[in-house]
Amino acid sequence: ISVSDIEKDYDAILWAIGCKQGRALPIPGADAPNCLTGVAFLEAFNDGRLKIASDKLIVIGGGDTSIDVASVARRIGNISNIAEKDLPENVVLGYTAHDVMDSANKIGAEVMLISRSSIEDMPAAQHEIDDALREGIAIQGCLSPVEVIKDDKGRACALRVIKLERDGKTPIEGSEYNIEATLIVSAIGQRGDMTGFEDFDNGKGFIDADAHYQVKAKTGHFAAGDIIRPHLLTTAIGHASIAAESIDHYLMHSDQDL
Repeated sequence: ISVSDIEKDYDAILWAIGCKQGRALPIPGADAPNCLTGVAFLEAFNDGRLKIASDKLIVIGGGDTSIDVASVARRIGNISNIAEKDLPENVVLGYTAHDVMDSANKIGAEVMLISRSSIEDMPAAQHEIDDALREGIAIQGCLSPVEVIKDDKGRACALRVIKLERDGKTPIEGSEYNIEATLIVSAIGQRGDMTGFEDFDNGKGFIDADAHYQVKAKTGHFAAGDIIRPHLLTTAIGHASIAAESIDHYLMHSDQDL
């Protein structure tokens, strides 16, 4: 169904599509098959397809989503001598699904979460950070990923990082080192899936809207929720409340500012 077809049948359209795509790491080597996004990882777990993680997992982020990924990975653990079909990336990417019997004898996963921010300045809620630490998740702040190191099969085997100053921005020269990993998950942000309506994309995977939540340069189109700015559920509800009023004014041909 094309946008033009929808426009023929409806006088106003609200885009509330959320941000279903995660942002991949913008570094060399991040195209390795065992480099995933946090959104894809959590979706596979919530769908019931992902039942085991990996023995050495690195999560990059610092927000609540990264804590969710790390906590899930720590809790579901991993199995030794894993078959290729059961590798987490094959499950997350939809090639297979974990069988309950195959994942019955699980052992704990070694999970590390790294953030550009210091631990004290991470955007995740403090109680989430405290819970993660209690569960045995290692958290290291003031680190920035530089490169995904691949093995001779093209799989990620380590993440090269560099230490940052307390500001979380300034690299410390000569401080680079590798962290061994069998699975790397990027939880550094989300974006919308604009397939089929690419001209709504503001270039960053979001839709731009004005104060009345009208899509800019798209008469009759409105937007609300994470597709404008990923935030809280209550924020999305607030967007929708205003957008509903704006749509009413639009259909009544009345001034939006009244």
